[in-house]
Amino acid sequence: MEFAEHEKNLILNKKLVIGIAGLGLIGGSIAWAFKSSDLVEKVIVYERTTKNLAKAIELGVITSESGCELECLRDCDVIFICQPVDIVPFTAAKLAAITSLDGKRRGAMLTDVGSAKSEIMDKVKELGVARFIGGHPMAGSEKVGFGAASPTLLENAIYVVCAGDSYDYSEDVELLELLIKDLGAIPVRMQAPAHDRVVAVISHLPHMLASALCTYAAGESEHDEMVKVLAAGGFKDITRIASSNPDMWTEIALDSRAALLPVMSNFVNEVERLIKAIEAKDSEAICAILEAGRVFRNEVAMSGRGILQGLPEIRVDVSDKPGEIGKVTSLLGENNINIQNINIQHTRAYEGGTMRLTLQNERDMTRARELLVSEGFACHEK
Repeated sequence: MEFAEHEKNLILNKKLVIGIAGLGLIGGSIAWAFKSSDLVEKVIVYERTTKNLAKAIELGVITSESGCELECLRDCDVIFICQPVDIVPFTAAKLAAITSLDGKRRGAMLTDVGSAKSEIMDKVKELGVARFIGGHPMAGSEKVGFGAASPTLLENAIYVVCAGDSYDYSEDVELLELLIKDLGAIPVRMQAPAHDRVVAVISHLPHMLASALCTYAAGESEHDEMVKVLAAGGFKDITRIASSNPDMWTEIALDSRAALLPVMSNFVNEVERLIKAIEAKDSEAICAILEAGRVFRNEVAMSGRGILQGLPEIRVDVSDKPGEIGKVTSLLGENNINIQNINIQHTRAYEGGTMRLTLQNERDMTRARELLVSEGFACHEK
């Protein structure tokens, strides 16, 4: 990708040696994305699962210098620690010592990818790690492990950067943000407490609620099998994330409990407010609550990916017959129009539905609409 001149100067006229501690979904995706980077000389990985190491080396994602001991990361310039939150600070302390070569040189710049930042930042500071920047790529998958890794996982995702206020991080932060851009992600600076509070609301709470809704529905289905039969449409949409790995989300719930518990309590209060309005047959109160929810949801939909400027969308009506979706994607692909995201909204069975396509820019949206209309598709902008 193209970089500004001041960003190029941060590379110090040499390619970087990137280290990764942990070759799971995020670590594997970062390693894979850096494989084709012009900024990176090589990627070295610390991973205790030899099967993952062997597969990554076979695919050419990492070098054979990778290994099962942290010492393999000794000569790295930047190291991404892709491990559980409770392990990150201790790995950071070990790496700070290993990469400083007994104090003879400045240690590697260290960063992590955990979803709970305050706990990590506080512990890292307590352990005296002087060159650490918290990070959280806002991307993932229902699947886990290196087998689910992808070089495009972080493309267009928000990547939060949390630099503490105790050190002069200016150059390191700029370097990390440069690498984040190189991954295809979008760096956003936040303080750790603010990050944890916001992520608890928009990520951790929804996961807990989706799972709770599914367990409740499962209990109801024991009495009436039709609960499963009719559990489609909106129910599937709002509970999709309940398919995520339960072990991983148990860790996340415990790691983020300081921010998550108050948020969950406040949500319970909001549900109780709605219950009381329904009990009282207070139509005005019910409508006000639903209207406030509708307005907020529409504002989120219009703002694209989180706090960023929204990406353009186009909606395409498709009939319910084989090959229709393929026609749309093939037509755009053949004309070099990159589809950032696809969402299919069904209407009635056998009558088709709507494809919601998120595109890269306004130019692509205009061109896509022209091409699709010329082929007989009905198109609507959001």
